[in-house]
Amino acid sequence: MADNITIKDAANADKIIRTDDVNGGGVHAQIFRLDLGTDTTEALATSTVPVSATNLDVRDLAQTQDNVKVGDGTSFIDIDTAPTDGETNGGKRLLHTEAWLWGYNGTSWDRLRSDQTNGLDVDVTRLPSLVAGNANIGDVDVATVPAPLSTSGGGTEAAALRVTIATDSTGVVSVDDNASSLTVDATDLDIRNLTHVSDSVNIGDGTDLCAISTAAADGESNSVNRLEVEAYEMGFNGTTWDRKRWGSHTWKCVQSTTATTTNIWTPGSGKKIVLTALQIQAGGTTAGTVQVWFAASGDTSYGRGTDAPVFDGEFAPSNTLKPGVYVTFPFPLVCPTADYLLKVTTSAAINPLTVTAWGFEI
Repeated sequence: MADNITIKDAANADKIIRTDDVNGGGVHAQIFRLDLGTDTTEALATSTVPVSATNLDVRDLAQTQDNVKVGDGTSFIDIDTAPTDGETNGGKRLLHTEAWLWGYNGTSWDRLRSDQTNGLDVDVTRLPSLVAGNANIGDVDVATVPAPLSTSGGGTEAAALRVTIATDSTGVVSVDDNASSLTVDATDLDIRNLTHVSDSVNIGDGTDLCAISTAAADGESNSVNRLEVEAYEMGFNGTTWDRKRWGSHTWKCVQSTTATTTNIWTPGSGKKIVLTALQIQAGGTTAGTVQVWFAASGDTSYGRGTDAPVFDGEFAPSNTLKPGVYVTFPFPLVCPTADYLLKVTTSAAINPLTVTAWGFEI
């Protein structure tokens, strides 16, 4: 007998009900379409119905067999509730899972922390009381310590604090009061408040040593290694000691022909002028006094005894004599106040008067 049954609808039109003639015996099994395909698509389901759903939700799944199979349709993985030892690679496939380790903090359960380098992070907040006598904590052997050890034998190794220092190849180095010396190779070795009872402390690279001695002697040969040091030259500013500043050396020059106050050098904002040399040259035949001094920008009148002088003198040039002065200071002459200018004041028209200053700013 053929598949499908034809019926009439209300308009007496033929309509087909999709059926399957079971084994040609006249028994029709109605075919239902699963809501999986697109519209107008018609196909018989195979023995295995492929299910592809993003939000497939399987809950309360009961399995009556020994295990549940999960796979891609060809290869399956057994999720077995009764695994056995000694299973071969060709046997059951294992399902890869991720699990969290949890720790109880006294109130709630939290995930245990770790990192890739150090592994599990263990926070030890309490230690039991140490027992009397010797107690081992890792590789440190703690013993009762009496009076401090001394070179005269004020203590013994057995009663002293014993520490083992791990090395990179040979095990440990044992340190006690019987050792003559200890070689320490550490990049970040920090020694503070070091007291040494010998004549000197030796510092070196393991082969050549430099002696830091408080009792140096004359006539030492070149074979004695010296420690290279850097030192700062300090200057006292009246309250504290500061490192001396050195800037780019430069010079300033002005020339005047009238009795006036002229600015020689205007420093940068917040800077002080430092003079290293000064030259004053008089010309013409007019005599007059000359002052070179430091003052604020608005100060145009030199006050002897109140303003900071650099030079305070008098020139009397003639047709045959042109006096001048040139001085280099044994120590750089620092202006006492930041932003002060270097000025020159003349009492008469020394024609011409040339002033040149050398120095730098700090």
